Amino acid sequence: MCSTTLSLIIVWTAQAFGSGVFLWLPAMMFADKYGETEIYVLMMVLSLVPIASIYTASYFVDTLGRRFLLMMSSLITGISLLAFIAFPAG
Repeated sequence: MCSTTLSLIIVWTAQAFGSGVFLWLPAMMFADKYGETEIYVLMMVLSLVPIASIYTASYFVDTLGRRFLLMMSSLITGISLLAFIAFPAG
């Protein structure tokens, strides 16, 4: 019970901070001299992408299984982090 509650708290917090990107991204883009139309089109695309990923993820969970997807996700995340450390920008 405690581990489930802790996991839910961590996931909820990560999602809450992730959605904060939509609050400061338009201001950052205005500072970089993007046009207002370009900013709102980009924000619309960024808002619609999660819908497609939800349906894709639910399809793969039904066909491949939850455990396999979690293992592959963890593996790809680990490889990406190692590449990020091994090949820093600049």
